[in-house]
Amino acid sequence: MTYPADVRPKIYISGAITSDPNFRWKFGEAQQALESAGYYPVNPLNVPNCVNSTCWGDTPQSERNHPHTWDCYIRHDIAALMFCDGVALLDDWFSSPGAKAEVSCADKVHIPCKSLNIWLEKAPNRIKLEGDEMKVT
Repeated sequence: MTYPADVRPKIYISGAITSDPNFRWKFGEAQQALESAGYYPVNPLNVPNCVNSTCWGDTPQSERNHPHTWDCYIRHDIAALMFCDGVALLDDWFSSPGAKAEVSCADKVHIPCKSLNIWLEKAPNRIKLEGDEMKVT
């Protein structure tokens, strides 16, 4: 059964980005799994950021790999997280300063944080990740 986006539980995806060269694949897989399981996933890679240069801080743009600073990304990500019903933790979340900040903020306002697999096991449409494959149960 498919639910409208405003009825399905919104689940924010949290994990390491900066330290993982495969972060796009990892977050995409988590987003797909949550969507298939009946949730409305919120992928931080899809959260809009600043439209002006005020977020750049003291680091010249020529010295950065991205148009925005880490501070800019995390501020917008945490703002998006505040409108979610839960946080799905990827396996490497504990090694990420950003994910730790997200979990801390979520915890302060009683947004539940659980591993991705726990969310999938409790999902409206049950799904389990096994390696790189999704299994419907």
